[in-house]
Amino acid sequence: MSNELQKLHNPDNLPKEVTTGYQRQNTNIFTIQTGIDTTEPYDDGTGTIIIPAGGIIECNGVMFKIVSEVVLIKPDINTAYWIEVIDNNDDTASFNLVTRPGLWNSEKQGCYTINNNRTLNFVSLGEISDSLGLTYWTQNIRGKWKIQLNTGWYYIDLKSGAGGGDGENGINQTDGGNGGIANVTYTNNAILFSNNSLHNIFVGGNGTNGSDGSDGSDGTYGSGGTYGGGNGGAGGKGGGGGSSAGEATSFDDLTTGIVPAGKGGSGAKGNNGTVGYNNTNGGEGGEGGTGGTICNDGRVGINGKFGGYANGSPGSGGLSNTVFGIGGGYLSGGGGGTGGGGGGGGGIGASGSSAGNGGAGGEGGNGGIANFIDGMTGGYCNIYLLGN
Repeated sequence: MSNELQKLHNPDNLPKEVTTGYQRQNTNIFTIQTGIDTTEPYDDGTGTIIIPAGGIIECNGVMFKIVSEVVLIKPDINTAYWIEVIDNNDDTASFNLVTRPGLWNSEKQGCYTINNNRTLNFVSLGEISDSLGLTYWTQNIRGKWKIQLNTGWYYIDLKSGAGGGDGENGINQTDGGNGGIANVTYTNNAILFSNNSLHNIFVGGNGTNGSDGSDGSDGTYGSGGTYGGGNGGAGGKGGGGGSSAGEATSFDDLTTGIVPAGKGGSGAKGNNGTVGYNNTNGGEGGEGGTGGTICNDGRVGINGKFGGYANGSPGSGGLSNTVFGIGGGYLSGGGGGTGGGGGGGGGIGASGSSAGNGGAGGEGGNGGIANFIDGMTGGYCNIYLLGN
């Protein structure tokens, strides 16, 4: 490979043909002015684009100067527009709003539309109005990438990893308490011009779901006899754990933000003990523990109460030796609250009979643990080349 670069000779004042120096001067000036755009358009946010006087734009080798302020009205205030320069072939040019910037032309050092008209180095406020077409680059698994984009305009579309699923509350000893599902995502997008630049991309991973709360245990039955005691109430079911957070997806400084982890569901109230001999009331079931906030354990359910004249014991809140709903560390979901204990059965428990004991409340589900690994399913980064 050789002769790819050629010297541009400087003009001189040596005694030879006058045209030689002038030609060198003209060649250098023309080369320097190629692609120049000193215009300063701006979108005022109300649907009006203003181009101040004084700017210079080169189009297809012809220089134009803006001699008076130009005001352009956007057909749709919410649409992004580029400004196309149309040569009127009478030493004047006019502006037109278009929804595509055209493709970069390396020889002309500017973006040119399919009609061979240059667009200014500017895009208004607003969103892309029509189909984006085929993606230039895409990725939907967790990881980091560094890419180089050829010179031109691009649309960047980002989605975070999924998170934010709250655990369900326990309803009674048999229903509710499902773990939170990581299904909340955040998005962000932008239109940008890349000048053959390097860009850093991170696609965030999905969070893990929270565990279901466990069932409360049944209360025992009161035994028979003249003074038979009531049955103990069942313990409440534990609340489900919240999902872990969804990681943010980013393109350079553009980011979706982190989707917060879910909160744990609260445990269910324990059932009351049943009525015993001589309409003696059973004990009231204990309230379930509240679900944990992000990264925190759920609270322990309250013990059930004694029934009237009963020798049946109330159920404890949560299982014995419970570890609660484990929230885990940073970005992890909140643990579910444990179920309340069942109330003790009513009755005096005489003549060989006894009141039933209340059942223990169920454990709350574990919060989803943040455990992000490259290659796992995640959000996405889609990049579209904006041309004609």
